[in-house]
Amino acid sequence: MAEALEEFEPPVSPRSALDASLAHAPASAFSLSHLPPIKLPPFDEKHDDWASFRDRFHALIIENRDLNNFARMHFLQSCLKGRAADCVGDIAITGENFDVAWKALKARFESKRRLLNIHLASLLNLTAIPKESAADLISLRDKVNLAVASLKQLERSPAELWTDTLVYIISNQLDPITRKAWNVKSSDNDEPPSFADLMKFLDSRARALEDFSSCQSGKTSSKYSSENKVTAATASKSSPSACPLCKARHYFSVCSTFLKSSPNQRRDLVKVHKRCFNCLSHGHAIKDCKSNFSCRTCQQRHHSLLHLASDSSSNHESTTDASPASTSTDPPSPSTASETTVQSLSTLTKRSKSSVLLATAWITVGSAAGRSFMVRALLDQGFEITFVSERLAQNLRAKRVVMPVSISAVGCVHAGNFNKAMLISVSSRDSPSPSFRVTALIMKSLTSYSPQSVGDISSLTHLAELRWADPNPGSSDAIDVIIGADLFSDVILEGVRKGGVGEPLAQNSIFG
Repeated sequence: MAEALEEFEPPVSPRSALDASLAHAPASAFSLSHLPPIKLPPFDEKHDDWASFRDRFHALIIENRDLNNFARMHFLQSCLKGRAADCVGDIAITGENFDVAWKALKARFESKRRLLNIHLASLLNLTAIPKESAADLISLRDKVNLAVASLKQLERSPAELWTDTLVYIISNQLDPITRKAWNVKSSDNDEPPSFADLMKFLDSRARALEDFSSCQSGKTSSKYSSENKVTAATASKSSPSACPLCKARHYFSVCSTFLKSSPNQRRDLVKVHKRCFNCLSHGHAIKDCKSNFSCRTCQQRHHSLLHLASDSSSNHESTTDASPASTSTDPPSPSTASETTVQSLSTLTKRSKSSVLLATAWITVGSAAGRSFMVRALLDQGFEITFVSERLAQNLRAKRVVMPVSISAVGCVHAGNFNKAMLISVSSRDSPSPSFRVTALIMKSLTSYSPQSVGDISSLTHLAELRWADPNPGSSDAIDVIIGADLFSDVILEGVRKGGVGEPLAQNSIFG
């Protein structure tokens, strides 16, 4: 019987039998047992890495039948970092939530419009090769091949790809504000915008700017009343012309020779050098002066320094207290004036007849070194940037950065040049959040603001039951922080309490 069976099925050696069994075995069983384990790469917020991560995760995790949704959710959480992790950070790690998390990731990062901009940017912003080099040529070739292959994967037709390239080039030539508005408009759809959409946007934008410009030009400038006002002046970047008295580059009104003279001598100097009696500028008479300001003492059309009844050394009725550094009249050096941006400072006016309360608050200021202090701050939009005192900077022990800035105050008075700044965090004294980070300029002292005696303003009915940012706004406590316009809008909240004429108002903020 064995001989008869051999005629139908010849005998097979053990080695041949093993090879035959492996040949008929499933390919996955052979490959998974012999290949090294595949590690899932981490994914952060980079959109150009999304396609690679999506395909790899889908092939290894989602299509793996040996894994359930809980295991897939666990693998997904372990692969995400940065903003990608924040996208699904609030979703609980359960099997039921895997589909929700995966759809959230796809909605956040799977945008054909963003991928198209990334690939076009890498293709159109290639760095020119400075000299003949084989390595640079190979690198350029690889970058081009990668960008072209990535664009092909987006399945755009040649006509669509040409339109996408045109839209990308034109949008990058727009000003920052218009480009931001275009990005906001085109973000409504994940599909790339068309050339017609861009042209329609530019037309509507141009019409809106023309209408706004004509509306602004039709408005008449408001006249200033004769009452005393507190104003803030912003100096320009351009350096002043040479002074005719001392030949230094500063304004005529801050010249030390001019300030040391008596009012009568100043009037003679103005006449000799043919200056305007009201603004001290050159090139026009007082009848042609367009300045809205006048003498602070008598409200007549002449400069305050030319008032005959008062001199800067004997006037005790009204004194102007600017930032301590703003009393300096030394002209800025040409080197620093040309390389730094001139910031503005407010003017604080103290009068014997009435008291003015400025917006003060007790806040918490911290640094990257882990130190924090509760200090008194002044909130003032008249400052372009935020300032901290040297005393607070030393206590925070934060790393200082070089930030050369030339500062001017009211009347174009040069306050000095400062070149040190530090990164601080600002929050309420009662809660660590919200917290805002800002780069603050360091000055030896900020202001000598100290209001005169104030009554019990907390007894005013319109201010009752409010949480005060400064429990005693009339105190003479030192100011260690001045919050300028760069941070002012972030800390201000909705809500204003107004009283009668002459009574203080309360503005809601994160500090109180």
